[in-house]
Amino acid sequence: MRDAFAVSLWTYYEPVGSEITSADYADAFMRHHAALRRIDLDAPHFTDRVAVALREVNDRERSPDLPDSEREFLSSTLSGLTAAFSRDQGGDQLLHGEPHPGNLLNTRRGPLFVDLATCCRGPIEFDLAHAPEEVGSSMRELTAI
Repeated sequence: MRDAFAVSLWTYYEPVGSEITSADYADAFMRHHAALRRIDLDAPHFTDRVAVALREVNDRERSPDLPDSEREFLSSTLSGLTAAFSRDQGGDQLLHGEPHPGNLLNTRRGPLFVDLATCCRGPIEFDLAHAPEEVGSSMRELTAI
């Protein structure tokens, strides 16, 4: 902390221009989550984001253009998700929070996830939902070995 600001220092990795394959993405994803499992850090649960979305959906002033039928559908769906994930937190771990392709930097050392400002706790599937669909297939292949 410096003058009430949190300061962190990071190693600079020169990006390389080659495309990241789904297999390399999946490998980086698995290594990243293995490393996150070793970190003991307080972080909000991913359902906190769902609660924020639910408040916006249920507040007509904050979402005035949302038709009633969509408001009902979203409210019911978000409430159901929160209840389902609140029951079983046994598989929760520290997550990246948004490991989409824009947060994956290709370096000479291989793909590295960046922008950890959205770290949260939850099931690994929450992070996997941010990845391209073919990454899930590559992960199944890697874990079958």
